[in-house]
Amino acid sequence: MPPGYLLKKASIDTPFEEDACRCHFVFVKDRNVYDEAELALRLQWFIGEKTPTNFEIIKGAVTEVYWQKHLEVCSI
Repeated sequence: MPPGYLLKKASIDTPFEEDACRCHFVFVKDRNVYDEAELALRLQWFIGEKTPTNFEIIKGAVTEVYWQKHLEVCSI
């Protein structure tokens, strides 16, 4: 978690073949922490099964939007 912030909401679009998948985060300032640093997110997409275990890094997928490939969606 970014220091000085609290996660209020997080979601990821449902993956569809050859379509953009976007992640959404809403952070709020933690009133109990005084920190004037700007919020800067670093993103990394992973692939795995429906059960949230055994995720693998998708190399180079480090932006807010990821375009799934056919084999990635069909293997989920």
